[in-house]
Amino acid sequence: MTNFTGIFTFPHGGMISAGLLLAACAALAATTYSVASCRLVVLSFISNTGNFEQTFSRYNQVEFDSFSEYKVALGLFQWLRPNGDDANWDDGTCVGYQQSMKDDFAEPDFEIARGFGSLAVLLSFIAVLWSFLNSCIAWNVFQIIILSFLLLSGTFASGMTFMFFRSDLCNSTFPESACRIDEGGLILVAGAILWFAGFLVTVLFVRPLDRVADDRGLTPYDRSQARESAAAKEKRRRARESRRQEQAKSKVLDGLTYEEEDGGIAVITPVTAASYSYDEEDSNSPRKQKASKKSSSRAQPEAYSDPVPQNDEYEVYINSRNQRIDEILRDIQDSEDREQPKSTKQEI
Repeated sequence: MTNFTGIFTFPHGGMISAGLLLAACAALAATTYSVASCRLVVLSFISNTGNFEQTFSRYNQVEFDSFSEYKVALGLFQWLRPNGDDANWDDGTCVGYQQSMKDDFAEPDFEIARGFGSLAVLLSFIAVLWSFLNSCIAWNVFQIIILSFLLLSGTFASGMTFMFFRSDLCNSTFPESACRIDEGGLILVAGAILWFAGFLVTVLFVRPLDRVADDRGLTPYDRSQARESAAAKEKRRRARESRRQEQAKSKVLDGLTYEEEDGGIAVITPVTAASYSYDEEDSNSPRKQKASKKSSSRAQPEAYSDPVPQNDEYEVYINSRNQRIDEILRDIQDSEDREQPKSTKQEI
């Protein structure tokens, strides 16, 4: 869930947010400049129809007897037209490709390079906006994954722009031609590196709000885990307490069976403390076998032959017996509470 934490509160950390925003802005600048540049590559070629512009001009029907060498700076959407002599190819004005040029060398690789260049610019604007919002919004896990994928896609789109080198313009349009990277291409390489740097920052350092540590170094996730662990411990403690009470009740019933012999009730075979297993061990364990032998070796009192009375005296006796059991259990509980040290719950 997205949480607005306030303007410039930096829920994911000030240094992390600033680093991510800086990388995104630098990637935006580098990518936009490279895509709009007219000096992405330098094309060296030989031609007998004149320079680059003359070769693709619809009105140029001249063919020279010999081939000459030329150079021209090209971009994805513009090329550098020299201001004077063709020898000064790096001094000129950026102009767009004419339709006659596009008709001759526009083919899949060239169009793919242009398409990925435009996509890289679009992604860079989205990445900058997202990185800026990182200073005031706590993203959840799914949104951080989307941001990571966005930055990685920007890296891929920037790299795919170099499909320009596989186009016919660099390979087969002229009898001999070759392209080498120019200043715009070098800046595009830097932009791809910045894209990947932003991706690494997101993957390694940006955490969802429940994983952001507080001043004590604890995250909400850690505190939640601690609460669950404390609840589990409390549940086990109550289970042990319940077993202790059952054991105490067994001891009390064992003692009362003999104390009430004079009341005219037939003697019941007692369940002694020795035969009770606190840990619920298997009946074949040595400890329980020993306890069973010890219990059986006891001299069992003889049962009274008088039948159990079925009258009001019997009900009075049962009520009195139950009341004594409750009193003894309360005394046992009170004594355990006095012996147990007081524990203070530390707030998590």
